[in-house]
Amino acid sequence: MRSSVIMKMREFLINECNFVDIETPTLFKSTPGGAQEFIVPTRQPGNFYSLVQSPQQFKQLLMVGGFDRYFQVARCYRDESARHDRQPEFTQLDIEMSFVDRDGIMNLIENLLMYSWPEELSPIKVPFKLMTYEDAMELYGTDQPDLRIPYQIQNLTHISDLSVLKRTMKLEDDKQNVYALIFPNKSKYLTKSIRNEFSKICNDYVNTKLVQLKIENNLWRAQLDELFSKNVAEDISQYCKLQEGDAILLAIGRQIDALKLLGKLRVEFTNVLEAKAEQIRSYETELLWITDFPLFTFEKELQSTHHPFTQPLSDDMEHLTTNPLQVRGLHYDLIMNGSEIAGGSIRIHDANLQKQILKMLNIDESKLSHMLEALTYGAPPHGGIAIDRLVCLLCNAKSIRNVIAFPKTLEGRDPMSGAPDTISDELKTLYHIQTIDK
Repeated sequence: MRSSVIMKMREFLINECNFVDIETPTLFKSTPGGAQEFIVPTRQPGNFYSLVQSPQQFKQLLMVGGFDRYFQVARCYRDESARHDRQPEFTQLDIEMSFVDRDGIMNLIENLLMYSWPEELSPIKVPFKLMTYEDAMELYGTDQPDLRIPYQIQNLTHISDLSVLKRTMKLEDDKQNVYALIFPNKSKYLTKSIRNEFSKICNDYVNTKLVQLKIENNLWRAQLDELFSKNVAEDISQYCKLQEGDAILLAIGRQIDALKLLGKLRVEFTNVLEAKAEQIRSYETELLWITDFPLFTFEKELQSTHHPFTQPLSDDMEHLTTNPLQVRGLHYDLIMNGSEIAGGSIRIHDANLQKQILKMLNIDESKLSHMLEALTYGAPPHGGIAIDRLVCLLCNAKSIRNVIAFPKTLEGRDPMSGAPDTISDELKTLYHIQTIDK
C-alpha cells in the first residue's frame, strides 16, 4: 500500500499540478527552534553536522530561489522520546508553494489525498471539516480530536458557584473552570477499578479535580448538592440533560488542564466501552483541519508552538509586542481519526518580522543568518505542509513500526544490528571524540 500511495502522490503533484521533485541535503548545521537533532561529528575538530529534522529551511530557500512548486519524499531525523507513532528516522511527503494562502494549501492536499486514496478503502469526502484550535480544545480537550467518538465536553463554569466549589473541593482559589463529559447510558461500565484508573490519570494534571458520578438511584443528586449546592446541582442536571444510567465526569481546575484531562478520559473511556463490545466509534474516516493555533506558548519562557518561521495572523499583529500569547499563527494540521497526519503553515517572508520573532524567542539570529539573508533579497509569500503517519492509519496499524522496513524499537534501537553501538578507539581519535563512562 505504501508504494502505491506514494507513487500516486508523485503522479498527482508532477503531472496534474506541475510540481518539481527536488532532493535536499540530509547533512546540515544545527539550528535552533525545532525538535532535538542528531549530531554527526566530522574529522574537523569541534565541527559537527546535524541530521535534518525536516527540509523546512531548504524548501523556503528554494522558494526564494524561484522554484515555486517543490516537493520531495523526504527522510527526516529527530532525537525525540519514544512513542508508538514516532521513529528516530521517518519519511514524509514535503511540499512548498509560492504565492499561496492557507486555503490554497488545504485545497491541494484534499485533492492529493482524493487522488491517492487506496481504492480498497471507503472513499473520502471533500472538503474536509474545519475547526479552530480553540473550538477543538473546548469541545474535545485536544487539538487532535477523533470525530468518530460522539461525546463532547460541556462548559459548566457559567452555572457553577465557584465560591462553594472552592470550599467543598478545597481549591486554591475560585478562578477555576468546570467542565463535564457525559456518557449516556454507560454508568454500568464506570466500575470502581475504572474510576481508580481515571483518578491515577488525573494525578498528571496539576491542581485539577475529577468527580466521577453514576446517575443511579438518586445518590448522585446528593453528591452534586454537596459539591455545588442544591439549586446549582439541579441547574447542572437540567443543562446536561442527565438521565438514569448516564455516567458523568466533571473536571474542575485551570481551563487548559481541565479540558486536557477530559479529552484524555474521552478516549480512554471509549476504549473501555469498545473493549466491552460497545460500538462507539463510527466506521467512517474522519478528516479534519485544525487552524488558528496560538503562535506562541509559554513554558518558563516564550516558545514557538510549532516553529519560528510561521506567519502570524494579520488580525493579531497588533498584539505581537504587547500580548504575544494572544497572537494566532497561520498554521494548520490535518487530523485523521484522532491522529495528526499533516502539518504546515504559511511562512514569514519578511526579514524584519523574522528577526523580531527570533528576538522574542531569544534565538541567536546568527544561527539562521543564511535564512535572514535570503529573505532580504525579496521572498515571495509561501507556505507548505508535510504528510506523515498516513500509511500507518490507512493500514489500521497500532504502531508506525508495523508499516516500515527495519523499524527501531521504542528505545530507538535496531534489534537486527544492535545499533546504536560503540565505536573503536581509532574512530574516536579520527573524529576527536572523547566519551565519559557513567
